[in-house]
Amino acid sequence: MEYIKWINTKGLPHEKWLEYRKAGIGGSDAPAILGLNSYRSAIQVWLDKKGLLPEKEENETLRFGRDIEQYIADRFEEYMAMQGTPKTTVKCNYILRNKKFPFMLADVDRLIKGEQAGLECKFTLNREGHDYETGMPPRFYVQAYHYMAVTGYKEWYVAVYVAQKGINVFKIERDENEIRALTDVERDFWEFNVEKNQEPRPDGSERADEALSRLYPIADENREQIDLTPYAEELQNYEEIRTQYKALGREKERYEQIFKSVLKDGTEGRYGGYTVTWKNVKGTEAFNAAKFREEHPDLYGQYLEQGKDSRRFGFKITK
Repeated sequence: MEYIKWINTKGLPHEKWLEYRKAGIGGSDAPAILGLNSYRSAIQVWLDKKGLLPEKEENETLRFGRDIEQYIADRFEEYMAMQGTPKTTVKCNYILRNKKFPFMLADVDRLIKGEQAGLECKFTLNREGHDYETGMPPRFYVQAYHYMAVTGYKEWYVAVYVAQKGINVFKIERDENEIRALTDVERDFWEFNVEKNQEPRPDGSERADEALSRLYPIADENREQIDLTPYAEELQNYEEIRTQYKALGREKERYEQIFKSVLKDGTEGRYGGYTVTWKNVKGTEAFNAAKFREEHPDLYGQYLEQGKDSRRFGFKITK
């Protein structure tokens, strides 16, 4: 057995469970570290492990996610029985910890009785429009490989219940190359970023931007200018991308203007699977703050609130 039953989660308070999860990398952390989770970035994982993110309080969404696990597990058993390969799932009730790499943790949804296998239960509204008939998002595969890396098990099932459509079941078999590569990435993250307190490189996601704004909300205006010599290549690449972005933006506007000139006072045009619209939009009501301040300066002052300070990013080239 490659793992130990580290923490008994049965009856464990939510805040204690969150505390224990900071002691290592879990299944939902792994895709974020690889930049595959659109809901979480590597920087956010790092901040979480350092205790610099606010704790997620118990709420209805979290409770629903836990409660629906049993329903999905039941549907999984029903599906596998229909396939002629019946499975029995059991709750683990432990945070598992890899013996060789103790920073690798697994809080698994279910284990398969009598087999070296487990089950991950997923519920999705599928707002991103993923086609679960043909496969899963990459982040689900990474999570399954992480659990196999922790436990040493040979296979992992992922049961995805798509709202109003039903269940899709995927079987991921152990792949030593994938697991070795994932373990190397997680070990580098833990030893370099967490233990040596090195901020991960941003991945370009909105979540990474949110994390940076939380980490550095206000600038120290007395701090000396930062030497960016080590980032000469990044600066040149950014300049090139900005130029391309502006050119593409103008080209986009040009095409939109072409279609507007074709539609004239029409509202819609079509060709094949393409649809172009130029519809009326009712004007919105707006409060004239300048006029109100001029005519009612006393009242304006009573309701005036100071906004929260923030930061604005800038870039300029001095030749």
